Amino acid sequence: PVFVGGAPQPPGDFSGEAFSANHDVVVVDNTGRLNIAAWMSKSDMAEVGILRVVFSTLRVLYTSTRWGCLQHEAKLAMKFLDETAADRFAALFLYRVDRPELKFDNVLRYETGRAVKFIPDLLVRGLRDRVPLVTARLERTPSWRLQDARPQNKRAELLVGLLLNPDHAPRLVDHGPPAEDAKACEDFRRLWGNKSELRRFQNGQIGESVVWACGDAEKRLMIPTRAALYLLQRHVFIEPQSVECWAGSALVNLLRPAARVPRAARIESSELVAAGFKTVMKSFDAFAKMIRGFDGLPFAVSAVTPASSALRYSSLFVPRPRDVSEWSSVPSTCQFIEPIEIIVQLEGNTRWPDDLAAIRQTKLGFYIKFAELFEKAFPGSVRTAVAAAHGDEEGYLDVAGGSGFVFRVRIQQEREAFLMEREIKDSTTPAGRKTGLQRLLHGYRRRYEHVPTHTNLLQALCQHHPSLSGSIRLAKRWLAAHCVLGEPHVSEELAELLTARPFTDPAPHTIPASPQAGFARFLYHLAEWDWKAEPASVDLEHAEGCSSSCGGAWTEALRAEADEKFAALRAEEETAARASGTATRRTRTWIVQTPRDTAGTAWTAPAPVVARRIRTLAKAAVKLLRESIVSGCERNIVNLFGHPTDAYDVLLCLDEEKLTRRYEAVSPTASLLRSKRSSELRAGKEEDRYGGSTVFVLWDPSVREPRPWKANLAFSTRTVGGSDDDDGCGGGDTGESGAKGGGKVTSAKEKKKKKKIPVPHAAANLDAIVSEMTRIGGGLVREVLSQS
Repeated sequence: PVFVGGAPQPPGDFSGEAFSANHDVVVVDNTGRLNIAAWMSKSDMAEVGILRVVFSTLRVLYTSTRWGCLQHEAKLAMKFLDETAADRFAALFLYRVDRPELKFDNVLRYETGRAVKFIPDLLVRGLRDRVPLVTARLERTPSWRLQDARPQNKRAELLVGLLLNPDHAPRLVDHGPPAEDAKACEDFRRLWGNKSELRRFQNGQIGESVVWACGDAEKRLMIPTRAALYLLQRHVFIEPQSVECWAGSALVNLLRPAARVPRAARIESSELVAAGFKTVMKSFDAFAKMIRGFDGLPFAVSAVTPASSALRYSSLFVPRPRDVSEWSSVPSTCQFIEPIEIIVQLEGNTRWPDDLAAIRQTKLGFYIKFAELFEKAFPGSVRTAVAAAHGDEEGYLDVAGGSGFVFRVRIQQEREAFLMEREIKDSTTPAGRKTGLQRLLHGYRRRYEHVPTHTNLLQALCQHHPSLSGSIRLAKRWLAAHCVLGEPHVSEELAELLTARPFTDPAPHTIPASPQAGFARFLYHLAEWDWKAEPASVDLEHAEGCSSSCGGAWTEALRAEADEKFAALRAEEETAARASGTATRRTRTWIVQTPRDTAGTAWTAPAPVVARRIRTLAKAAVKLLRESIVSGCERNIVNLFGHPTDAYDVLLCLDEEKLTRRYEAVSPTASLLRSKRSSELRAGKEEDRYGGSTVFVLWDPSVREPRPWKANLAFSTRTVGGSDDDDGCGGGDTGESGAKGGGKVTSAKEKKKKKKIPVPHAAANLDAIVSEMTRIGGGLVREVLSQS
């Protein structure tokens, strides 16, 4: 007990023992007679938001904004105060921390008016170290007039928040007491009922335990919710179907391809499902080891580096091996396999050519040599293809081997970058050539330097935070559903950095321990981020509790450098805007700074109009997410992935049977189609890189305006009438008006010479353009819907 006035009263009605015997939490005022925390339970003590207590002689004024975690938030506050590298004022005093979708990993909600104090203690006993924090609070408490009786048909809603321990939450077995402790075993069986069973473990110990059958990693993260529902049903007689859960169950199916993929096109087993990304990781290790062991190469292989989202736990779907030997019985549209990129670095040598074109031809020869070696390693089951260079693009080698995966091999030679830099600095190089070389050099650095480094760092972070992988995949699914994932909008690496941000800097909350919590914070950040005024800062290398050998964590010098670069970039954009009046087109939108990229411009960011659109969609998504949790209907959350179509002029509906990735599309369920949608997210057929079947067309407003017809207009046109030419071929006053005004009288010959010549005007022939799209698409376009 806590006595504000000092020492407690002598033994009696107002002693410390008397208060503790009657109340869970004791905070006695300065009179020594009033417990101002008498209404608090132990779980409430674990929670508080903003608490102000004003003591007077006989009255207490208490005001609060929803419950939050008192002890939990106090520990977080002390932790933030101890940090000197970052400014934590906003995290401590400006951000709300009572939003359940952002604060908790799992949320349970149901209508009840009983056992409010009993439920947190029950869940703490049952979930143990799976959840460091369990809180319960009443929502929507009923109200009635003072002169009326309490209404019997109005019940309060109880919200239970679970904060998960990422190390223990996915555990499959809850170990109970050993068989020798009869009393403890009886208590354990009383708690778990039929779920408890006596087992003998590998270490020889015999004891009570509870086993949770589960498949992949996403389902294992829902074990705490399953356990909580079971305990509520057994001890509080609350049926699981009456409890609405925010536990990610409605989102898990979005991370799996449709089950209707032909059986012959995939290799499936319970072991593969449970292994997750481990299968592709092991295949990559074996593939890289084989490349390093190749003999007969002119230059030795110095390194084999992963450069694919599948090898950093962030591909939307977990890669599954494919049996290419059975493809003869599989439709051609089911034979698509996402290639897994790797970088093979060859040692430097003076025998490399001193010319860019010659180096690329040499690399092409290496691809052919690699193909021969792979065919010898996997006779009869390997399909290799060497892609010819397209313009300035580099070639690559695709290898489909016995592992069931397709690896795309790219060869790196550092001399390429040296030659490009040297030619750019050469004063005799033409300006056009320099521009092309700068673009090539940027692509080289991104492909061979930034992407492999990013892959290694994110791989280590996902291994330390298991829920980060699911959060990234949900974020990618959301961005893709709204047609903004990938070039030229939001690059995959940029989306991964923004999703990883709450895992590296979780203030004002704890690190998310569930995919849906990380996804919710990603959406909230996009909705509230003022990217014009402040950059985002992400440090993948020194996340909390995650050690990295790559070095390069934030230091004061790096932070100062990043701030200076951001200020200089915005000042340069403002100067250019005043000079040209095109600020919107030139503004760099999302600046995501890292210790290795203090400028924050390594990855492709969306254009300003797209960034504003994403922010609008994120705000609508956050609103829908909050409404779904408040109303207790998690099924509505799937509506986040419905793309609004009203803003588009034309919809090209494609034939799904001819799409190679149709099995990756979001499958709308009956409950999704029947559910009420928010006005901001009117649903349409999803169109994205993952199985989208609709192409959205938005016309440039300028092409609708009539313009003088010219032979070199870059689009199909139609005549919309004519007007007088204003370039001196006609116009001016008539002869009569000139005579009446006292001016020079124009002769008949001059009148004929200055006769007005009508100039035809043209506008875009939109119908013809759509017809041309349909014709080029062949039988791919099933239907055209015009909305303008």
